[in-house]
Amino acid sequence: MGDHLKVDASGLQTLAARCDSTSMALSTPAIPVSGPPDQATTVAATQAHQLVQMVLASFANRATDTATATRSAAANYTGTDQDSAQDLAAVGQSVRG
Repeated sequence: MGDHLKVDASGLQTLAARCDSTSMALSTPAIPVSGPPDQATTVAATQAHQLVQMVLASFANRATDTATATRSAAANYTGTDQDSAQDLAAVGQSVRG
């Protein structure tokens, strides 16, 4: 039929924490470029560092968004499990009746 993904709330929380760590690592400040500010290589290196920082910021935002979505999914997953457990308990009580 197809591959199945096995998921639990704990695993989702672990993934969210990993995304948070990744986001923090990507949010480190840029290393300043040294050299005369009017030298072409210094200007080019500064521009390259700025572009890299923009990309890193984008990746960090994506990791943060993924962490938030994963935490929400974990909460929904837990809520669904609890609702299902209550429904099954009610069925058991009605059978014992």
